[in-house]
Amino acid sequence: MASLSTIPVDIYLHILKFLRTPDLYSLNLVCKPLRDLTEPALYRNIQLSWRDLTQTESRDAIADEGLARLLQKETSGPFRLLMSILGRAELASLVRSIQFTFDETFSDVERYQMNNGVAVKSLRSYSYDVPPSWEDFKRLNEVVLKADLPQPLRWRTELSKGAVDAYVALLLHHLHNLEYLNLGTGFLRSSLFVEITMNDDIMWETSPSSFVGPFGNIKHIVHNANQLRSKYMPTMDDYYSIVPFFYLPCVETLEITLPDYDDIPGVATKPPASKLRSLIVRQALVRPLTLERILHLAPKLTSLTCELSYLAEGPLSRYNVPVNIKCSEVWKVLLRLEPSLECLTLFVTPYMPDDEIQIQWLPPTQRHQKLHWAAFDAHFGSLRGFTRLKKLDVPLIMLLGSHALRYQETTILAECLPTNLEDLSLSYTEDRFTKFDNYIVHNFHRHLSEYIRKSRDINSSLLSITMKMGEWGSAQRSLVGIPALADECEWFGVALRVVHTVASTRYSNGEDMVREETLFDPLEPAPGPTVSYKRRNFLEHGP
Repeated sequence: MASLSTIPVDIYLHILKFLRTPDLYSLNLVCKPLRDLTEPALYRNIQLSWRDLTQTESRDAIADEGLARLLQKETSGPFRLLMSILGRAELASLVRSIQFTFDETFSDVERYQMNNGVAVKSLRSYSYDVPPSWEDFKRLNEVVLKADLPQPLRWRTELSKGAVDAYVALLLHHLHNLEYLNLGTGFLRSSLFVEITMNDDIMWETSPSSFVGPFGNIKHIVHNANQLRSKYMPTMDDYYSIVPFFYLPCVETLEITLPDYDDIPGVATKPPASKLRSLIVRQALVRPLTLERILHLAPKLTSLTCELSYLAEGPLSRYNVPVNIKCSEVWKVLLRLEPSLECLTLFVTPYMPDDEIQIQWLPPTQRHQKLHWAAFDAHFGSLRGFTRLKKLDVPLIMLLGSHALRYQETTILAECLPTNLEDLSLSYTEDRFTKFDNYIVHNFHRHLSEYIRKSRDINSSLLSITMKMGEWGSAQRSLVGIPALADECEWFGVALRVVHTVASTRYSNGEDMVREETLFDPLEPAPGPTVSYKRRNFLEHGP
């Protein structure tokens, strides 16, 4: 059997690709040659969950007094990582990605305590860790003085209390090779990190002592966007902490969640960064004014993904948003990106509180209202305005428009889609307020076939069409007319792919797991008189 010293380095590096963090950490403790090999893989992508941030008030500790006393002596993950980097400066250059993920149970901004059977709202106390020892505090104080940080007295006060967000700020100050930053949600709201690190005067200053340093090389930032269906809507504090990211010199992709307010303030007059190319706006009740403020900061976007929610008319919302999003106004805002936009993805989903809450907030004299996809009026001519658009991903209902447009002749679709379009994706999404009948779906497939025929006459560059079905019942209705459409696509050289979404969930660390089935692939016919096309199963993971 070969010894550890005789195994080639290439074999070690190949093995490390398949090891998880605990295994890498164990190898890191074996010997110095292995430590030199494992440290780049161990520190390249760092992920800190809520239990790594602070463990002083976990559920297990509440149930077990002995465990509670043990956890009170432990320090948080950012503190341990910060002290390791302060002890060995070469480790900071190895970190390329850092992600803060939270379990919403422990990351809520507010929590409820039962007091004599009544739920009392109180601020959470998870932002502070165990106070550092005197030796550790002296090392942290030296860092504050050496970095020439603003308000050093406040920094020393927060560090002496064990402020986790202060640890995070100092940690990011040393990671100069960082390329991916996921700030997540939770303690970053109204914290020292936001008030000092994200302060405009500091972020926009070009001196080496400013906090532009740790953000100088970051290409991808995720801010408050990894919590799907969070119980807490974005606030104005989130907006003020988002704006400085648009002024960073190297950011190319930004994922954010926007608040929904009528009086979104304007931004500074300083020109924003020009390298931002991809903007992802996660699920929120976004109004056109809010979207306009943000898009003003990114005039050269090439890819825009928006998850828009809408309400029916009437005060159905708990969050003081009683009006609908106007689709026409949204299109007008998006058209301002026409010179540069190449990829547009829209997810339009109905939003409403629970039934009990809805009835409680509705006026007693008002009739119970239902939501409908027709709340969004399709503006076909606006789509033609995107002359450089190559990829379009929209819900089917946005192309169908209102009830009247669903039954019109097959002439609209070919006249509204951009001529340079290469990839068209349609979502056959249904909810409890919208149901497609066979005639509607079949008529739209006629629209699509007519568009494919005319696409050659208008010199269209359409290469592929993807149809994403919903639940199995709606998927069966959506398959009406697919064989004829497939023959049309094959004749004109357009790739057709029909996908059925089986399950969609999100883990506590923010990762998506979407299981899909490819129902039909016209290029691979399957044998048998009753089966038209081959069926394949696969599993996809997304960040």
